Amino acid sequence: MEGENEVNYEAEQRQVHRNNTSNLNTVQRFLASVETDVTATCRKLQTKILSALEERKKTKQKIEELREAIQQAKETHTRNKDGVQQLERELEKLNMVLKGKEEELDAQKKALAECVENVKKEESLVSEVKVENQRKTNQADTSIQLFKKHLGLDIACLHNTLVFKFTQVSHSNPDAEYMVHLSLEEDKYTLLESEPPLPSLPQLQEELNTSGNLLACIVQIRKLFERMDNKRRRQ
Repeated sequence: MEGENEVNYEAEQRQVHRNNTSNLNTVQRFLASVETDVTATCRKLQTKILSALEERKKTKQKIEELREAIQQAKETHTRNKDGVQQLERELEKLNMVLKGKEEELDAQKKALAECVENVKKEESLVSEVKVENQRKTNQADTSIQLFKKHLGLDIACLHNTLVFKFTQVSHSNPDAEYMVHLSLEEDKYTLLESEPPLPSLPQLQEELNTSGNLLACIVQIRKLFERMDNKRRRQ
């Protein structure tokens, strides 16, 4: 039964891959939602810009018509001073309206440029997440392979406990297994037991919870197993 509940380091490695893939998919869905919102905003701004351009065109046409009317009045010498002044005042108002439309158009163009820039930033963020995710995956793969090769380390999960198994500790029997059982609850490590027993296990547990450096603790445990084996061989 114990063998059925154990998960070797390859299963742990696959779990790392699944977690990284799940995290990346979550980020991509979020960024896709943001990109959809930004795209919709860009489309609305484009519609407003087209509308503003059309209004500007109509205003320019009115201005040109008024200029022609003023010119005709001057040429026929039938202009009425008050009428010409009224036309000129209306022309001034239209010029003010046109100026406002130009300013509005410039603001909308600026907003559209910002939307395009945001889309580029989101695309860049997705790319960075993919690169970082791949880097972490490669790093995890490399660490597992190095531990197995140089420390003879294998990691298994039994219920809620991690079991670290060492081989290549004893020079006389390299295949002999040395084990330590570890659990983690509420950010607190507990070194449950070791095989063979290590007298300094409580001290190692205290140092581990103080430093939080699990790798250093595992390396130290292996060294203690080596010393224990060397001492036994000398006796």
